[in-house]
Amino acid sequence: MAMTEFKKNKPVYDNSWRGTYLIIPIKVTPGRQFKLNGFTYMPFDSCADELSDKSDLLIRRCNSDYVKRYVQTSSISLFTFVSANGLVLSDLQVYLFENGIGFLTLFTFCHNSKIHSIYQLVNNGYIGDQEGGNTYKRLYDSISKVIEPSNLEIFIKNKSILLNESYIFNLALVRDRFQDLTTIEQLALNVHKQIDLSSSFCDDSEKDIRYAYGARDVDKKTYRWGCCISTLDISYVYQSGILSKLGIEQTPDEIRREMLQTSASDLLLTILVLIQKFTCMQLNENIHSEIYEKRGTASQTSKRVIQNLKRQVMEFRAFGTLAPSQVSRWNNVCEIYRELLGVLGVNEALSEIEEKIDLLNSEQERRITDSQNRLSLLIAVFGLISIVAAVLTIVDLVLKGSAAIVLSLVVSVIAITVVGLYWAIKSFRK
Repeated sequence: MAMTEFKKNKPVYDNSWRGTYLIIPIKVTPGRQFKLNGFTYMPFDSCADELSDKSDLLIRRCNSDYVKRYVQTSSISLFTFVSANGLVLSDLQVYLFENGIGFLTLFTFCHNSKIHSIYQLVNNGYIGDQEGGNTYKRLYDSISKVIEPSNLEIFIKNKSILLNESYIFNLALVRDRFQDLTTIEQLALNVHKQIDLSSSFCDDSEKDIRYAYGARDVDKKTYRWGCCISTLDISYVYQSGILSKLGIEQTPDEIRREMLQTSASDLLLTILVLIQKFTCMQLNENIHSEIYEKRGTASQTSKRVIQNLKRQVMEFRAFGTLAPSQVSRWNNVCEIYRELLGVLGVNEALSEIEEKIDLLNSEQERRITDSQNRLSLLIAVFGLISIVAAVLTIVDLVLKGSAAIVLSLVVSVIAITVVGLYWAIKSFRK
């Protein structure tokens, strides 16, 4: 039935629309503070779809200082970038978190027939600029020019692999809902591969792919969306509200607006996982910087530095992470969040950082113990010297002293011997 549905609806999938977000990691320039220079704060609207599927805890976090979204202020100087094949990247947004790490998103879209233009730019799974020329470097410089006045910089220093180190959010809008999960999986895989949506494509070599779906509607007995999750990207296929209006022709601007609105909630969810990945990267960088770049070796690191690193990890554990069950009341949203944590390696990265901190802490405790042992040895040496000096003094007094001094010495020795034997016998009996 699934293949029948897929084959029967190939004309529908041929006439679909495709979109892609580039999610580029950025951060506040070290030693500076973010400035609203050309940007304006845009709060998350809890009444809109953006937060409608999130838990109350997450909604309150998104409406606090945990994460803030900024868009460009002036419509005259809005960011646009045109790639070598004419693809336009626009709709620049900045999601900035309280730890100074953030994400800049750019959006592009096209008809399904022109999807190869997106593939040529993003070329997911390949290293470097497949378009030819210096597209990635031009994009890097164009973004830097916009964000540097606000004291922001791109997280990645290597311009030539800008998009390879970023995360990709793909989506497709189709006219009809889906009857079978296998159809959704095929479509989501095609979105992930950035190929024609009607293609019958398979790739058994990709072992990291996970799928998630919207719940089946009880009355319609169909599904509205599904997604494919991987280490490189997350790819959604949605049934479109405006494309389903038969006999009404939609303009590209209308389709673009629906794409942005439909994907807003899922984009935010993806970014909430990415912040955890890049915070782990930043913590690793802090460990390397504090221990090796500034001090040369782990043994030269002060306890204060190790405690500071440990505090950063503890605060991130306490306030920067959420269990999947706390993200949403909807199971499929929790599953997507859980799978993203898994494929992006967030939990194992955090465990590795905690192991490093524990090893550094153990090394610090070993150094403290060694110092205490050396001090104890020094005290013992001085004590031994004092005892020898006391013995020599006593001997000198005995040789030169009276009978009373000799008698006192003999009584003291006998008393000490008796007490010593008493404690020895008592200890032996125990």
